[in-house]
Amino acid sequence: VDGSVGADGRLHGWDFQTALFASVPGALSQVSAIASEREIDVRAIIIVQTVRLVILAVGVPLGFAIAGIDAPAAKPE
Repeated sequence: VDGSVGADGRLHGWDFQTALFASVPGALSQVSAIASEREIDVRAIIIVQTVRLVILAVGVPLGFAIAGIDAPAAKPE
């Protein structure tokens, strides 16, 4: 997490807390709730977290498909 906090902060000019909450993996709803309580840039955090979620939801299955890795077939009953 430390490396992405530094990269997010320097790249986007964010303060430490915004970069920290944007780089925390998972827990989008919890992170956005805590960020809104602390008056951190919630919009930036939600954008980064959503992009991460979309990349995982689309990119991982697509990567497996491109690599030719299939899910095992269901066992016949």
